[in-house]
Amino acid sequence: LWAFDVDDGALGWRLTQTEPEERGYGQGLISGPALFWPTREFLFQVDPATGAMQRKILLHTPDAPRSGGNLAVADGVLVI
Repeated sequence: LWAFDVDDGALGWRLTQTEPEERGYGQGLISGPALFWPTREFLFQVDPATGAMQRKILLHTPDAPRSGGNLAVADGVLVI
């Protein structure tokens, strides 16, 4: 996950994932003061200004394998 300055294209920060299950999987979104980034097994909550990891949430789904995907917000609820 990378952040770039919209004015000059300079790299702002980069969040590097080394494990395959931590690589991005789907479309993330910014909601309020947090950026949410889905992977196959986790949902990362990241500070969009600094790239600091705020939370790493294990996805629990009724079916295996669990999987992230595109994110959306509807009526105050995060939808995967």
